[in-house]
Amino acid sequence: MFADLKDDEYLKGLTLLYVEDEEATRELYLTFLSRLVGTVLTAGNGAEGMDAYCTHSPDIILTDIRMPVMDGLDMAGKIRESDPSVPIVVLTAFDQGEYLINSINIGIDRYVTKPAVGRQIEEALLKCANRLLVEKQLADERQRLRYVIEGTKAGSWEWDVLSGVIKVNERWGELIGYRPEELPPVTIAFWRGLIHHDDLQNSSELLEKCFRGEARYFECDMRMRHKNGRWVWVLSRGKVASWSDDGLPKEMYGTNTDLSIRKKLEIELKKNNEQILEEKTQLAAALAHIKRQCQSARTAKNKG
Repeated sequence: MFADLKDDEYLKGLTLLYVEDEEATRELYLTFLSRLVGTVLTAGNGAEGMDAYCTHSPDIILTDIRMPVMDGLDMAGKIRESDPSVPIVVLTAFDQGEYLINSINIGIDRYVTKPAVGRQIEEALLKCANRLLVEKQLADERQRLRYVIEGTKAGSWEWDVLSGVIKVNERWGELIGYRPEELPPVTIAFWRGLIHHDDLQNSSELLEKCFRGEARYFECDMRMRHKNGRWVWVLSRGKVASWSDDGLPKEMYGTNTDLSIRKKLEIELKKNNEQILEEKTQLAAALAHIKRQCQSARTAKNKG
């Protein structure tokens, strides 16, 4: 959806809160900002800015620092307490060290000194828009991934290979009979302890191929011990996502899916094939016996 969207186009769909106590300055910048941003809200001081922020939840905040009632940094600090991620651009004539240090401590995204030309403000807002656009794309991608995982009833896992810690979703535990609150901390040692001993060696060998770079993906059918003691067939797939500087795997991501139905069908098919083979063998033996009897009868007849 956002693949071809540019920063300036995305900015035009956002809402900006502009806080400035000097009315003439506010009106001057308002005309300019309205050409860049889809919706521009204004406030005359930090207190009014807080009210506007709480009422409208703007995407970006552009604020002066030194204002009556509540200054811009006090307002920004309060906003940061409730929203640590909203982009805040400080616009001020005071570029002394104390203001800059306070801005950094609060987590101000951009710092533009007055008198600022339109290009400086535009660049600052475009960088904020770029950050918001990237965050939106990542959030949408995560949502699509969640839909895929939910739609396929897959258990997802995220393995920090160096520490051995594995983060799993609720479905991962459900496959082996555990509710989230029942599942102990998942580590690679715990996971290996769940795998059937006949499948453990194959799983380890396939994993090592990924770690050596001989295979791009890990894919293995394995039996895992259910909470009630029975064995559950799962298909585990994954890929190394990042490597250390010395070539060791750092992170690996993947899914577990239920293979019980498929394995049940495979077992039934194998039994049917074995039964058919046995019946064919029996039929062949019966035909051979009949053939021998016929030959014996013909031989006896010829002798008579």
